[in-house]
Amino acid sequence: MSMKKSLLKNFSTLNVPRKLDLIITFILLLLNLVMLGAIFERLYFRFDITMDKKYSLSKHTLGVVKQLKSPLNIKVFFSPDLPAPYNSYERYLRDLLGEYRLVARDKIKIEYVDLRANPNAPKDFGIYPVAIQIVEKDQLQYKNAYMGLVFMHGDMVERIPRISSAEGLEYRITAIIKKMVDKINRINSLETNFEIFLIGNDRLPVENIQNFEDTVASAILNVKAKLNDRLEYRFFDSLFDPRTKDIIKKFNFPPISLEGVRNYDKRLFPGGKTYFGIIVKYKENYRVVNLLEEDEEGNLYLIDKSRIEVSVMDAIENILAIKKKVGYIIGHGEPQYFEGYGEEEKGDSISRFASLIDETYEFQPISILKNPIPDDIEALLIVEPKFPFEEKEKFRIDQFIMSGKPVIFFVGGLFFPVLDRTQLMAGNVPKGVIPRTGLFEMISNYGVIIDHNLVLDKNCYKAEIPKAYGGGYQSLYYYPIVEKENISQTHEITKKVKGMFLIRMSSMSFNNELTNRFKVKFTPIVWSGKESWSEGEGVPLYPSYIASRIPDSFTNFVVAGVVEGELPSFFEGKDIKNLIERGSFISKSKNSKLVFVCSGDMAKNLIIDIDGNGPNSVFVRNIIDWALDNKDLIKLRIKGLTYNPPKKTSDAVKAFIKWFNTFGTAAMVVIVGIILWQLDLHRRRKIKQRFLQNK
Repeated sequence: MSMKKSLLKNFSTLNVPRKLDLIITFILLLLNLVMLGAIFERLYFRFDITMDKKYSLSKHTLGVVKQLKSPLNIKVFFSPDLPAPYNSYERYLRDLLGEYRLVARDKIKIEYVDLRANPNAPKDFGIYPVAIQIVEKDQLQYKNAYMGLVFMHGDMVERIPRISSAEGLEYRITAIIKKMVDKINRINSLETNFEIFLIGNDRLPVENIQNFEDTVASAILNVKAKLNDRLEYRFFDSLFDPRTKDIIKKFNFPPISLEGVRNYDKRLFPGGKTYFGIIVKYKENYRVVNLLEEDEEGNLYLIDKSRIEVSVMDAIENILAIKKKVGYIIGHGEPQYFEGYGEEEKGDSISRFASLIDETYEFQPISILKNPIPDDIEALLIVEPKFPFEEKEKFRIDQFIMSGKPVIFFVGGLFFPVLDRTQLMAGNVPKGVIPRTGLFEMISNYGVIIDHNLVLDKNCYKAEIPKAYGGGYQSLYYYPIVEKENISQTHEITKKVKGMFLIRMSSMSFNNELTNRFKVKFTPIVWSGKESWSEGEGVPLYPSYIASRIPDSFTNFVVAGVVEGELPSFFEGKDIKNLIERGSFISKSKNSKLVFVCSGDMAKNLIIDIDGNGPNSVFVRNIIDWALDNKDLIKLRIKGLTYNPPKKTSDAVKAFIKWFNTFGTAAMVVIVGIILWQLDLHRRRKIKQRFLQNK
């Protein structure tokens, strides 16, 4: 012990030159930094202090990524030197993909393709440029830019063709990875091979028909590779092979009418029918794939190889139930669900909603007048019907509900007919009409009463009036804006949705007497604002007229809600002999799920953004996910909300903040100065007292 103290004493008294001491200190510091770098190269951590953990992967994503058993390759195509805000999307994407790679380790490989060296690489992978706005030389210009991703997992390829926002990226990436993982798991667990039958002949008046066997066989060969060779392929000549008749009958193969079809000489082909297409079969399940389409001039043509491959893979995925089906009921004046080739998007269409559904599920329009609801439909979507439902249709919907499958209603108590340009120029405005569909009586049987009214609110969207008409702003009371306090923050559908637009809503209520007889629960999820009122049938969408009828007192209205639990059948006690089709009649459901949004407009393009990241888009997507028990996706999606309004404050608080910003800083400087001055005086007094005492 004494020797140790002696050595320390001798070391402390060493006369080391100042320059050498600095060199030794620098070398030791450098060595420490190298060692720390080596340690932290193996350890990775960071803190995400954002409210929604925007820069951290969610638990659902972590679970999906850990299911990867073979490498997933991601190619990133981003044009270089993009201006703001597009360059920030790339930075965020790099950070996000870095998180995926850290979790997956060697299961995810990422390549950032240099588009300077490989300008045509994106097109080879199905990524095409998008037009973006840039400012160059003080002028607004448009520039084509690549901003997309390609995912390759085995023989599967998926794409995000356009990244127009950093919001919702984790959701989109994870959804694609999950789809690929599920597909591979299903393929690896196949109990038997898929069978594919090609039926056709080369004597039809169809362009490029001569080599159709080779074209189809080549496409099927690619499909076979994707299925790990779990596929058997056969061709049947529809004219000469005697086995064709049995196959057509067994699989109910639809004929192709040749009436009105023109041949190569532009002459009408003699009337008749033929059979041409593919049957995809697995066990007892099968799907039919059409291979012929008609152009604008009435000529039939064979779709190309890539489309054949995609169509067959879609049929296989459908059979394997990789994507659940959402049935969209049509035939009663429901909104259009697609735009034709070259058509502009219509605000009155639900094509955007349909596309958003298709990203995770399969959107399938169905008519239930002549045919029952297909067994593989997992949820029904009913949007703004205008014409009556037959009893057979209502029975089919009722029994679907009784089976425990969810039904989503975007149905208001009024609808407003679209007027043509002539009517509008004549000064006419749409007026509220009660839709005579026959659904309201059936819906009331499930405890929900939808009122035939239009909910109006003083807190609403304000449209700018052109200067030619006086300028200023016009309040559109039928476009309410609801904030956080009017949206349920506890239900999975609306949790963390902090505000959104409502359009032409009706109010709704629930018959609580139903809860005395059945185990059923009603949960309101959206209310109108505290300064809202309602108008009945015949109300015109004329802002000045509505403004003249603002009442002195207001009320809140429930405009959206969900029903869960036991429900009685609408047809209990009625004569249903001619309605029962298959199985037995279900008089009571055990665990039904119904969602009611009291406006068909809430599902339309005019309020749903194209990228699906806005609060209204998140709201309708969450409804579908909640109905199909996909709640993990809801948690993932709310990280992509773009609407995050500041918390409302009272006028008194606003006045205080304004005063503080104006005078508070100067006052604080004066106060701090006085405190420091007093402390300095106190210090001086103490020094003076000590000096006098010593003297």
